Amino acid sequence: MITSENLYLSTRKEIQNLKIQITDLKYREAQLQRSIEDKNLVAKNFVLYEMLVQTGQVVGMATPLAKVADTSKAKLTIYLDEADVVGAQKKVVYIDGEKSSYKISRLLRIADGKNISKYMAQIITNPPELFSKLVKVELRDE
Repeated sequence: MITSENLYLSTRKEIQNLKIQITDLKYREAQLQRSIEDKNLVAKNFVLYEMLVQTGQVVGMATPLAKVADTSKAKLTIYLDEADVVGAQKKVVYIDGEKSSYKISRLLRIADGKNISKYMAQIITNPPELFSKLVKVELRDE
């Protein structure tokens, strides 16, 4: 009789320990779920503009997850004719008819693959109010 009582008490104690473990695991699950939900991407002057993977999708190392744009500056891309490439970096940049202090920051001296017989130049500018807006760009001698 004593053996069966000890077995009964041991089983009750084990059941009680398992209930405590279940409660602890539920609490930990709630903590982790809240931690996941609280994750936000926040960065000054950056905008998340495209998600490249879906929720729950398995990805490999170095797989891009999203596209992010730096809005602290703007990159103005123009295409120049062969004659305009010579001395282009010394010319004054006019944007929408107004003289600016910007200069060409990058000039490819190899013809562009899409705009055949044109040469790509880039001008780094202050951030505009509206990105991707078309502007008129002129390169003039001083």
